[in-house]
Amino acid sequence: NMRECAGNRTPWADTVTVGLFEDPLPNDVVCNELLFDPLPDGSDYVEWYNRSGHIINLQDLYLANRSAAGLPINPVRVSERPLALLPGHYIVLTEQPEQLGMDHPPPSPLSYLKINAMPSLPDDRGDLLLMDRKGKTIDALHYEKDWHYPLLHMTEGVALERIDPNAPTQERHNWSSAASVTGFGTPGKRNSQFMSPA
Repeated sequence: NMRECAGNRTPWADTVTVGLFEDPLPNDVVCNELLFDPLPDGSDYVEWYNRSGHIINLQDLYLANRSAAGLPINPVRVSERPLALLPGHYIVLTEQPEQLGMDHPPPSPLSYLKINAMPSLPDDRGDLLLMDRKGKTIDALHYEKDWHYPLLHMTEGVALERIDPNAPTQERHNWSSAASVTGFGTPGKRNSQFMSPA
C-alpha cells in the first residue's frame, strides 16, 4: 500500500528507486532511437536515454523542431507532471503508446509516455531538439533518410538506432537501421545495433 508524494499507489511490486532531481546538463539525456516514417497504422516515436548519473525530471524537458534560422520552434512539454528518468533508463515518447505497445511490448508500464503533439518528424529529413525549461539545448539531432542501411528495399516502419550512446549524436556513422529480428525497432530497450568501444 505504498503511495508516492502525489498520493498514487506505486505500480511496482517489490522495489521503488527514489532520489532527488538534478538539472540536466548538455548531453545528459540523448536521442537514442527514432521512428520518423511509421507504417500507415503506426505513429512516430522518439526514445531518449539518460546516460548521466543524475535523476532527470521529465517535466522540465521540452521537445522542439529547429527553424531554418536555427531557432527552436513548436516546443512541447515532455510530461505535465513530475516524472523521473533514472540513470541508464530509457523513455519513449509517442502519440500512440497503445499501438506502439501492440507492435513492441514495453519492457515496463512506464517505458512509453503519451505526448499529445509530437514535433514534426518528416520522412526525408528533420531536426529534433531536447531542451530544459530555460531553453538550453540538452541534445539535438539532424537526421536524414539515407542514414538507413543502404540495402533495405523499404524503410517505412524501420527505426533508426544509435549505435554508441556515448559517441556524438550528430555523427552520421553512429546511426543504423534497427534489425529485422527485433521488428525493426527496440523502443524502451537496448538497441539491436548497440556497440560500444571496449
